[in-house]
Amino acid sequence: MSKNKIKNFVNYHILISHSPSCLNRDDMNMQKSAVFGGVRRVRISSQSLKRAVRHSEYYKEHLGQPAIRTRELEKLHVLISKKLGEKFDQATIDETLKTLSGKDDFSPETEFDAVAPWVIDEFARYCELMSEVLQ
Repeated sequence: MSKNKIKNFVNYHILISHSPSCLNRDDMNMQKSAVFGGVRRVRISSQSLKRAVRHSEYYKEHLGQPAIRTRELEKLHVLISKKLGEKFDQATIDETLKTLSGKDDFSPETEFDAVAPWVIDEFARYCELMSEVLQ
């Protein structure tokens, strides 16, 4: 008998009607479209829908803070410093961001991979842990 486990996946393809507007566009600034049922139809990317959900009042009320998503570590550094500067000293914030990102330089000309999404409260907890390490 094989040690490999068989995994089954179920994919759901769902059509949902939306108001007649151009919610997002492709790289040529044209409405995104797809052929479905033999007819070309306007489509909405899943990223567009997920972004709308993350920025909705429902999300804020039921799920809390949305994660900070960025490839620009410098902007993240500025934002975290501003939000947590009264609670933690700058050295702790810098060291925490260096540890979590694996980068020593936050300047805009430095190339970065996508930065893992954190919420401010989560980053504050990491700062608390880093404060204990730095003492």
